[in-house]
Amino acid sequence: MFTRSSRFSSKCLTALLPAWLLVCTAGAAVVFSDDFAAGNLRSAGSLPDFWTVLQPPDNLESGATKKDGRLHLVAANHAFTSVALASPRTETFGFFARPLTVTLDDILLGFKNLPENEARFRISLSSARTTAELSGAVITLRVRSGLLLMGYRVDGYKLSSPPETLSGQGVNSVVVMPLKGVPSKISLTLGPGVRDGVVRYEITVVDHGVRAENDGVIPLAIAQWGGADAAALIVDARRDSASAAPDSFAELSVGRITVTR
Repeated sequence: MFTRSSRFSSKCLTALLPAWLLVCTAGAAVVFSDDFAAGNLRSAGSLPDFWTVLQPPDNLESGATKKDGRLHLVAANHAFTSVALASPRTETFGFFARPLTVTLDDILLGFKNLPENEARFRISLSSARTTAELSGAVITLRVRSGLLLMGYRVDGYKLSSPPETLSGQGVNSVVVMPLKGVPSKISLTLGPGVRDGVVRYEITVVDHGVRAENDGVIPLAIAQWGGADAAALIVDARRDSASAAPDSFAELSVGRITVTR
């Protein structure tokens, strides 16, 4: 197991980050944070029109809202339906040159008229501002009660090939991590490996009060990512059922999203 101090530097990189995003803390530089306070859903703090909501145009029952200082993503009624909040593709979220950590705090995953294992959410860093299913290059975590999967895609969009269950190399998920339930906090760190063409990852979860970690490397070159050290951050909730049903949904609720270096 590597630590941030030994493998992933947490120095405050003031020369490399936009001044309007950078906040220096004792442990790291906070390059982005959204606590979902009152205001337009698309805004993130002082950043207007930062988020875009992605959802099927024929599913008006699903949606994204801010309420009581929390983000709510509800995927409702339709088969295999989802709703996502997506950031712009930006160098602020690039990870090939410098490590980046995305943290979701105060996570709740609810469901109604749906088996528990068919409610899930996902955290993705993508080469494009689109869902993980449609992205040509993407790294993603998929979480349901009792299980976390991590995968990636580098070989372009393929129908019915979610990257966390079919990785870029056409094998099973890179990480299969059993959980006690739904974690209350998840952090994903991505950064340069010890050689070109490799990205190192670290996953940290707080699961029913217990901290668990997983780390490793994936073969991924910046050329496979479109040639630019930039990414979009996407969080989505999915009703992962093949059957449509009225008054049924999966709901992800999050208290804060923070990105640090």
